[in-house]
Amino acid sequence: SENEEKKYTAIQRKGEILTGESYAPNLKGGGVYVAATASALRDSSGNIVGAIELIRDLTERKHAEEELENAKVAADAANQAKSAFLAMMSHEIRTPMNAIIGMSGLLMDTPLNPEQREYADTIRTSGDALLTIINDILDFSKIEAGRMELESQPFELRSCVESALDLVATRAAEKKLDLACIFDDDVPDAIVGDVTRLRQICINLLTNAVKFTEHGEVVISVQCLPDNRPGEGAPSPTLHFSVRDTGIGVP
Repeated sequence: SENEEKKYTAIQRKGEILTGESYAPNLKGGGVYVAATASALRDSSGNIVGAIELIRDLTERKHAEEELENAKVAADAANQAKSAFLAMMSHEIRTPMNAIIGMSGLLMDTPLNPEQREYADTIRTSGDALLTIINDILDFSKIEAGRMELESQPFELRSCVESALDLVATRAAEKKLDLACIFDDDVPDAIVGDVTRLRQICINLLTNAVKFTEHGEVVISVQCLPDNRPGEGAPSPTLHFSVRDTGIGVP
């Protein structure tokens, strides 16, 4: 009946079968959520003489769903707060690290005995490695917070790639690996882009190559794709970066 149907928050009808859920607030022990299925009961002549109704208690399931939803909302809020905080701290974390790297570089330009030079070089190399890790963490947090933006600034391409090689040079030397950098003649000296992200990508690829290579060499090469070589009236060149090694490879 219409009166019965009004008790339920949602009614679905399939033929003569009704299904729906409702909340019964005035029961002993507190309100309960119920799910009901009802169908007509007919006599031998096909006349409706009553109804068959099945009622199930959904209270525990409803409470579990509510707790799960509340936990999800709280977790999402905490994760968003963490990401926003780390993204906001980007400048504050990078600034002292850049100072450490810069000052250790200046220190190495002063007269030092071999032992002091080794210490200063370790500081600079370790600072570079730590800054790379920090950049990875901050970039991931910026992506989560929806605040990732690529820079568009002119920079020297060879200097960017060679600085990435510098960071893996010590490890490569320990393993007696040859490091090489190959630039095609038509690759421009300077480009406009995000030098930090490009360096990060090169470092990641080079680090993996050195890690999984025991003998031989690691080579990074930069090429201009044939249809995008610079020239008068030509579009911006498309560059292809690749890292090759003599390690175990990837299936």
